[in-house]
Amino acid sequence: MLSMPLNAAERASQYQLRFWLAHSATDPRIIAPYLIVLIGSNFAIGIITPWGWAAIQLTMVYLVLAYSTHRKLQPWCPWCSEGGGGSHVEDLPPVLPRDRQLV
Repeated sequence: MLSMPLNAAERASQYQLRFWLAHSATDPRIIAPYLIVLIGSNFAIGIITPWGWAAIQLTMVYLVLAYSTHRKLQPWCPWCSEGGGGSHVEDLPPVLPRDRQLV
C-alpha cells in the first residue's frame, strides 16, 4: 500500500510509454529479437564499445521499471481497461423464467 500513489489516475497518465512497453514486450515478434540483441551483446563485447554494451543492458532496466510501474498502476492502464482494447465484461446472473423466480 505504501507504493500506491494517492493520485494514481494522474500518475498513470504520465506513464503511457511504460504501459505501452509493458504490453508490447509480451509480443513474441518484439521480445525474441530484443532478447537476441540483449544476450548477443554479452558475447560481442570485443566488437562493441563498453558504452554501447551498457546502453543495451540498460534497456532491460527500463523494461523492468515499466513492468513495475504497470503492476502498481494496472487499474488505470489504458491497454488493460476499456480505453485501450481490453475487454471489460460484467458477469451477470442468468435470467430465470418467471415460473422459477423466487418471489
